Amino acid sequence: MVILLDRYKVVSPFVRAMIKNNPGANHHDLVSRISISTNVPLIVCCYYYIKELGHSPQEILELIEVLKKFYGYTEIKETNETESN
Repeated sequence: MVILLDRYKVVSPFVRAMIKNNPGANHHDLVSRISISTNVPLIVCCYYYIKELGHSPQEILELIEVLKKFYGYTEIKETNETESN
């Protein structure tokens, strides 16, 4: 299964605000709350979280791997090349 991150780009400001307003929060807890609050797939929230945070926490990288295996994601793309051409 392929998931396109740009289809959920509207979540980016919310992710940024959650990071800013919850400086001491656990990474896993925060991405979970973001996903629940926005109804955006958790794996997408993980990628936007890493992007907004500016680094890749190990627990988020591990969560991404678990989600890939569980949901059968085969590819995570920024954009759909066929739609952008």
